[in-house]
Amino acid sequence: MLILVPVVATADWEVTISATNQQFPVTIGYSNTPREDYIEDPPEMNKVYMELDGLFWFKTKSSDLTWEFVVSVPDSMQSTTLSWDASAVPGSLSMTKDGSSIDMKTQNSLVVNTGAYTYMITASGSPTVTPTPTVTPTTTTPTTTPVEPDFMLELYPGWNLISFPEPLQTGKNTASYLNTFVNPASHSMWNYNAQTGKYVQMFAESVLTPLDGYWLYSGTATSVPLYFNDGSSIADKQLYTGWNMVGFAGTTSKTADVMLTSLTGSWDYIFGFDASTQRYEDQIVPPGTTATMTPGKGDWLYVHENCVLTA
Repeated sequence: MLILVPVVATADWEVTISATNQQFPVTIGYSNTPREDYIEDPPEMNKVYMELDGLFWFKTKSSDLTWEFVVSVPDSMQSTTLSWDASAVPGSLSMTKDGSSIDMKTQNSLVVNTGAYTYMITASGSPTVTPTPTVTPTTTTPTTTPVEPDFMLELYPGWNLISFPEPLQTGKNTASYLNTFVNPASHSMWNYNAQTGKYVQMFAESVLTPLDGYWLYSGTATSVPLYFNDGSSIADKQLYTGWNMVGFAGTTSKTADVMLTSLTGSWDYIFGFDASTQRYEDQIVPPGTTATMTPGKGDWLYVHENCVLTA
């Protein structure tokens, strides 16, 4: 006698990864109705920082159950312990780094030392769909491109916190222009709205402006030629009490006190991101007379009152 066994859809599941002295945990999962939530809080200097697929703290999927998991342990800690409960996962769940893998179903914790690390988390036992390849539209190179760029924006593999020293020429001032030189490896570019306390995704034609900071992911080390619009001035940037992601105007290095002259008496902390090590840099406090700011880099800036940043 032939017995037909009905196919049962995989039930939704979630796994939360926590860390000792964490800023917040992260959650992965499977669902027929996937959803994702952004990280809305700026990173805290002495907390363990974690994210999924670039700036997400919660991300469930219906297919392609692989997540890029980044954990950054500050210098103030020798190590942190990651922990999770994967008993709800119907199939396998593994975490891989540099070819070494652990079974998250049989191991429920992992000690991570000081530094920044990138892992790949992969689940099975739920439907997997091969993504449809996307076609990148052909970009026509403008005939007015100068032979020599005004500035070379240097990028490292991984996340880069960048800014633009001057207003850029029309046609070379959008995220799509950057993508002709950068392989974002399916990561979006992000800005931060300090008024709402939320990240803002940059789309292909989003205009990039000085005095703003941006998160940009690059799959490889690369350089992006920037061409300035000499006839355009730099607009002031409104800052809001708390954390703001800002850019640095000008093509020569300056000390923090010079860069933040317009904010004298209003700022408390500023720190950047070292893309070469994928770690946050030490914080700078007023007056900032000995700390050098580098053109092309963005920074997190904390102000204790609403104020205006000028170039």
